[in-house]
Amino acid sequence: MKTIESIILNDLRPWLDKNIKADDFYAPALRSNPIVQEQFLANYILDFSIPAFSNKIRYYQRLVNNDITIYLNQLIEGAFNDSENIILFKLKKANGELNSLLVSTNDLIVRRGYDLSLITSKHADFNTDREHKESTFITNYTLVSLVKCFLEVQSYFSEFIHADNKMNIADIYSRILNKPAPENTYLKEVQVINVLPAEQKDNKTKSEILSFNYKYIQTKSSNIPDLMDSLKKNGFIAKGTSITDFRHVFSGEFVVNPIRWTGGKSTLSYFIKLLHNELKVITYPGNSLWKIVCTCFVDDDGSQFNESNLRDQKKPKLKLSEIERAANIMK
Repeated sequence: MKTIESIILNDLRPWLDKNIKADDFYAPALRSNPIVQEQFLANYILDFSIPAFSNKIRYYQRLVNNDITIYLNQLIEGAFNDSENIILFKLKKANGELNSLLVSTNDLIVRRGYDLSLITSKHADFNTDREHKESTFITNYTLVSLVKCFLEVQSYFSEFIHADNKMNIADIYSRILNKPAPENTYLKEVQVINVLPAEQKDNKTKSEILSFNYKYIQTKSSNIPDLMDSLKKNGFIAKGTSITDFRHVFSGEFVVNPIRWTGGKSTLSYFIKLLHNELKVITYPGNSLWKIVCTCFVDDDGSQFNESNLRDQKKPKLKLSEIERAANIMK
């Protein structure tokens, strides 16, 4: 996160003379930095309720938001093709980077007197000592954003993190920043409520995984039966697969009858990576792509696939063009 590092430690420090400019300067700078879209489902919401009282603040907010979004996009998307060892290496590196930035940002806030009460008090006057108050907003917003980033990484890679090493918001403040969490953390966890069909409510729990959501389910739903026909024709799924069961895989519904995959696990792994990573036509709830794959598909003999083993499969050598053509039907 080079931009945040520069804001806290280097050229983008908001209190430097070269960064103290008329507010009109930052309006076009903000417009020239469009919002970077998240390529993942966020598990936390940053609700920084303090009003951004200048264009400079809004510009720095954009820089921080984009830097963290790019960081998370690359980390989360890149992990889909990585082995467990590589994921663990990346997590260790990410943990070190985030810890360092959190500590540096907190130290800066303390050292320069950027106490948040300066701008949260109902008596705060933003015109008085404006530059100091702008820096107070920017540095505290950066700190909260880094806490959110830490939580997102932990949430998406929870299966690779030992229970003793997982932290909630209070833990991050006490164990990394050595201080109690503020009364208002400005962070909220996204609550996901799965609404189940009436006949399934008795035997399905809220934590159960659904299926994939096809991006074009409303406009190109006919692609789903076309895909099924192609997979059957090339021997990738069982001939007896029903369209009802197959459609459930891509409609966000519970898969009561998993699809029997007859084309080998390396081909299934590559098929999912094509749909999700390359074509970007499917999304999924929760934080585990491969757990959902193992819910939607079973092996030829009806046995369940292993998540880690399936994720780590290499590109298949047989019927490569056939599975690529099938996946492209969903574009």
